[in-house]
Amino acid sequence: MGVVVRNADRSSPVVVLPSPGHPAAHVFTAAVEPLSPSTLVCAVTGEVDLATAPRLRDLLVGQIRLGGPDLVVDLGEVRFFGATGLGVLVDALAAAGLAGVGFCVVARTRRVLLPLSATGLDLVFAVYPHVEGVPVRADP
Repeated sequence: MGVVVRNADRSSPVVVLPSPGHPAAHVFTAAVEPLSPSTLVCAVTGEVDLATAPRLRDLLVGQIRLGGPDLVVDLGEVRFFGATGLGVLVDALAAAGLAGVGFCVVARTRRVLLPLSATGLDLVFAVYPHVEGVPVRADP
């Protein structure tokens, strides 16, 4: 069972889920923060696997609204990323396309880049090595 933690200085929840069959140190977290008035960043850490992918999908799709803001998924601190994680990104991209908002991925580790490139999804998603390099829309 996951735990939603609210930090007094953070308006968005951080979802913490233990990964089944792994030591308690192996957890999944996802926190959504504004990058700009027109862009949100969802920073993900830990493992994106069968146990955590549905929660990540719900969080990402839940952030997507008609007309904006754009969504950046930062996977820079992810320790495991496989087929279920790819499915989450594809679903979020489809939802963003329907809503007419931008969607991109930040990935810089082999653990994330290898599945993206092996499936050709690195050509489908806009992939950046760092959040700082992601272009943002002009503020409304």
